[in-house]
Amino acid sequence: MKPLPSYLQSSKKKSDFAGQKGFTLVEIIAVLVITGILAVLISTGVVRIIEGYFFTRDNTAAAMKAQVAVIKISKELRSIEKINSGKKRSMSYSYNRNGKTIADRSLFWSGTALAPLMLGKNILLENVTDFEITFHEDYQDSGSNTWSQNKKIIGISFSLKGASDHVSPFSTMIVPRNL
Repeated sequence: MKPLPSYLQSSKKKSDFAGQKGFTLVEIIAVLVITGILAVLISTGVVRIIEGYFFTRDNTAAAMKAQVAVIKISKELRSIEKINSGKKRSMSYSYNRNGKTIADRSLFWSGTALAPLMLGKNILLENVTDFEITFHEDYQDSGSNTWSQNKKIIGISFSLKGASDHVSPFSTMIVPRNL
């Protein structure tokens, strides 16, 4: 029989391993237990990070929708020419859009939690938990929920339900140019 090539031959002899011990079963079990504990702790942290990410993402999306709604309402109400009626949860008005008067426009909320906020016949915002319109004579006036000719400022406030039932409030005050 031919001898093995030198690169396959072990330079150590069997007698060189005498007195050395391998891992015992207790040591292997201890390593597995410690590794399992670390895996549970790390996975719990990762799960919380992911939940936080989704919570933040969903609430940011809801806040962006609310901000767009505030901008749409503000832009339209700045161009009001006439308010037909104004109450706590609704108002009817005429406004000017690109030089053309649009009559009988409305902004309203039914008062039912999570019902949509409507601008005309269109849904402006969903998941609204509260909505209120106030009319003010000036910025120091606490306002009332009914329209009168001496009121020159319109206050809009609403609350929006986001992720994990988190409710965020939004509000603005608008001074119409043509009233």
